[in-house]
Amino acid sequence: MVELTHSEQTWLKQYYPELSYDSSNHKLFGKVSFSLRYEDLPVIKGAYNVEVDFSLMKDRSDFPCVYNTDHRIIDAAKRKRKPLADFHIDRDGKLCMILPCKMPQFYTNGFNIQEFMSHLCNH
Repeated sequence: MVELTHSEQTWLKQYYPELSYDSSNHKLFGKVSFSLRYEDLPVIKGAYNVEVDFSLMKDRSDFPCVYNTDHRIIDAAKRKRKPLADFHIDRDGKLCMILPCKMPQFYTNGFNIQEFMSHLCNH
């Protein structure tokens, strides 16, 4: 299991104050905001609630499980009558953020909370 270090927790409080870390359960939860642009399309802004579970990570070569706890992404898929896979959600409700084989390519030094948060907010 991976525990966030004191410096990682301090960084999260500074840059993502709407998130809380539960050190006893090794979970991060709360609201993340995003502002994204795809090619020349208008900017999309929003926020959704997440739970990030670090407890199943064997070490920092693994990736945490991420869930959208307010179901905004699932609701958007239903409204658009699209399969959850089109919204990068697995059958068990986890957000599909990275293929395991791509982890070393994007996280060259293993899991890093700053890179992860950027990935989460820009995915």
